Amino acid sequence: VWEPGATLARWTAPFFEIYAHLSGNQPLYTRESVQVLVDNGRFDIASSRADLGHDPRSMEETMRDTYAWLEAEGML
Repeated sequence: VWEPGATLARWTAPFFEIYAHLSGNQPLYTRESVQVLVDNGRFDIASSRADLGHDPRSMEETMRDTYAWLEAEGML
């Protein structure tokens, strides 16, 4: 699958890394960070469910609970 954003990021990451090294700053992103982001969507939860009994909850439920917690903590 061709991912235009990831392809551009892969091509430009070395330049950000070199510039960061020369300037003494942190790079905006690295080749490794791009790879992690690209690979993150390819994980399969089947083995976690089978081996560990992991049953993640829905994103909707998670966001609702997060909002409620942030509100209760006075962060909203």
